[in-house]
Amino acid sequence: MAITGKITREVEIKCHRHQVFELFKHRPHDTSVADPETIEACHLISGEWGVPGAVVQWFYYHDGKKETVKEIIEEVDDELHKIVFKVIEGDILEVYNSMSFILTTRDVGDKKFVIWTIEFEKANASIPDPISYLDLVCGLARNIDAHFLNLHPSRILETIRCIHLPSSSLKSHLKTRSSHLSPSLNFDEVIPPSPNNIVVATLSNATIWGRR
Repeated sequence: MAITGKITREVEIKCHRHQVFELFKHRPHDTSVADPETIEACHLISGEWGVPGAVVQWFYYHDGKKETVKEIIEEVDDELHKIVFKVIEGDILEVYNSMSFILTTRDVGDKKFVIWTIEFEKANASIPDPISYLDLVCGLARNIDAHFLNLHPSRILETIRCIHLPSSSLKSHLKTRSSHLSPSLNFDEVIPPSPNNIVVATLSNATIWGRR
């Protein structure tokens, strides 16, 4: 007889919690930069990043083995900072009948948390609960937090270079994105794109540039 279950765990973080949410919503492929020992790659198979109905494929390391899984994004809630990834294909379904990964975030006083919940169905009681997968995503959250805390100003445009905005909107966009990436960064000036599409932004403690 099939058994359903749910396991959850909170991970305290130091970066802004919306940084983690935005990463999984819009740039899950960058998780391989934040934690290459866990995530090898994430590809968009169909749909759009951050939009329900999109299908993504992950290549990752679990219990010392390389695995892959395809997931459909079932729900995205910007207000609750919630994303639901439902497994539709891959190594996980060789062991479990079904599985969904649910990401949420919350503040408790002056503390910030990422919460991972796994909902699953297994064929019988002899199959263990997917604690190892919960360990994996919680470890990923910790490493993403460390990545954002260590993000150097010169790397900001690696994250935000793929923008297509009129020059009049560029400064406000960069200021917003930089504050998401690191609250300590403040743009002093953004020089409009040159004919060869080079964007230059000066900060109090650095000058960064990149192709628009």
